[in-house]
Amino acid sequence: MILHSFEINKTAISISYEVKELSKGELQKKIPMLAKDTSNLMQVFTQTGISKIKNQLQKQGGSIDFDTVFIRKIHDTLAHLMPFFISTKCYHRITESSRKIKTAACSFSAQKPVLCFKVTKSNDHLQYLLAFNYLKEYTP
Repeated sequence: MILHSFEINKTAISISYEVKELSKGELQKKIPMLAKDTSNLMQVFTQTGISKIKNQLQKQGGSIDFDTVFIRKIHDTLAHLMPFFISTKCYHRITESSRKIKTAACSFSAQKPVLCFKVTKSNDHLQYLLAFNYLKEYTP
């Protein structure tokens, strides 16, 4: 996931789109009141930010699969940005089968799914499993 600044310019005769790298300068220009912490977190989702994270994780090494650690890091960063994304217009790109790229609006929910379950044991055997999802107010 790479974040970009997406500007739509409408005139009486046309509509044009401008996509820019989401640099600190671009963020300051488009959202001047954005908190510094949020701005820094958003920098993770640029080409440079993704490369930095990959380099850091490769230097650290470790016994856990690189892709797993990378996805966890990205997910954690995204979780901290969710309150901002909930109140912001977001768009995503979809590549259609004819190699056309379609841009459409997307939204993030203020709630997150939580899986709860209960396992009971009877005579050293699992007797039943109750599983259900419910939504809980989002907190990172």
